[in-house]
Amino acid sequence: MPSAKIVEALNVPRGTFLILESFVSLLLKWNEKINLIGRNSAELVWKKHVLASVQLSKYIDADDPLILDVGSGGGFPGVVLSIVKGWKVVLVERNKKKCIFLSEAQSLTGANVVVENKTIEETNNFSPDIIVSRGVTTVRKFLKLVDGFLNSKVKVMLMKGDRCQVELDESFGSEWKFDFEVKHGNSEEGGTIAILSNFKRT
Repeated sequence: MPSAKIVEALNVPRGTFLILESFVSLLLKWNEKINLIGRNSAELVWKKHVLASVQLSKYIDADDPLILDVGSGGGFPGVVLSIVKGWKVVLVERNKKKCIFLSEAQSLTGANVVVENKTIEETNNFSPDIIVSRGVTTVRKFLKLVDGFLNSKVKVMLMKGDRCQVELDESFGSEWKFDFEVKHGNSEEGGTIAILSNFKRT
């Protein structure tokens, strides 16, 4: 059970919270067998992963977006966004064992997700409104990975750490020009979110 402060910061209906609890329990069980998120305590899972994922939804203003989660791993942020908002999320993960976990998580929670056991380069048959990712690679390398999905309408939202601004600076001069915002979470939310939009080829 997360702390009262984290529960308050999540700000979700009780039914949604119970689904998130079942997801976290499954995650911690699987994490003993395969490395989904590192050996974090349950409290840190809620703060560093669940709550940080929920915060992304504050910056998504589309009514019913189609979301692409690249390198989904333990389901952050894609599964959490789907549980909390009901949005459809395509989870792209090349590790087969992690995909088995994601499929089990979908069955348990009823999340509106599609699990794709492939690389992002093999995923090109749809046009997402939002692309999200957590800790896959640097901003510059990530833009190269998702090059085929970028356009003036798509928004890229990356959960980053302390090097966020440095990575953004290093990404300038790539094949794309784009607008960006950096959002910093408070003491409970934690983490930094880089929001990239209005992509134009250089």
